[in-house]
Amino acid sequence: MWKQIKTKKDEIKIEKVKKVNYNPFTTPENKKHSLVTLKVIAYLNEHYKEKITLDEIANKFFVSKSTLNYNFKNTIGGTPMDYLLNLRITSAKKMLLETKKSIHQISDECGFSSPNYFCLIFKKRESVSPATYRKMYE
Repeated sequence: MWKQIKTKKDEIKIEKVKKVNYNPFTTPENKKHSLVTLKVIAYLNEHYKEKITLDEIANKFFVSKSTLNYNFKNTIGGTPMDYLLNLRITSAKKMLLETKKSIHQISDECGFSSPNYFCLIFKKRESVSPATYRKMYE
């Protein structure tokens, strides 16, 4: 983008104006939305081991599910439930490597509804089962 600037001698000087990248955390119209997103992230980081639904999150932070998903996608590039699953998988990976707990215990402690669902999601995201992942890094 170009901008005309008048100098002291009434000459017209043309300068190139640097275009500022869009940042959802700092633009005034999105400060409220990004604040909600940050609060949700903090909540999920603290409560990821509990059973959490999108409805519960939306109700807790007084926004609709669609607004919550929209703001999350625009702020961090994914949905709140994607973020929650990533937290749980990251925690599970750490536990698989640092403890001798069973897959069943790990799935329960990381907030998954069942060991079968945990194994399904883990294999989908990591391309190996939790047991194989543990063996690979022992």
